[in-house]
Amino acid sequence: MPSVPDTTGYCTVVVAIYKHVAELPHATQKVRAQIVNDYLAEVPTMIATAPQPAAADTRLYFNSVAEILGDLQKAGLDPKKLSDPNLGRVLLDPAVKAAGDRVITFVRNNCNYTIGG
Repeated sequence: MPSVPDTTGYCTVVVAIYKHVAELPHATQKVRAQIVNDYLAEVPTMIATAPQPAAADTRLYFNSVAEILGDLQKAGLDPKKLSDPNLGRVLLDPAVKAAGDRVITFVRNNCNYTIGG
């Protein structure tokens, strides 16, 4: 019988940061900037704690999200001021989308939390 991966640390950090991110629509600009900072600070922890079944997808997806948010942060959270005109490629990359879908499914199935829902 295959062993079940320990998801405790991963689930704790992913659920906490995404509950925090869920506050974005109701936050002031200052709080939004702090939420983005917090997310970027937690990406290495999310990657480091990812259980083997989700490790590669976690790395690809969260690094891609961090790339987008990092650039958005540098632009003062104003998408019109993004410095990298090719950043859209990250959003549209089929590998990133597929990894994101798998991460969302993994979190829903193993952490009892729906990212974005």
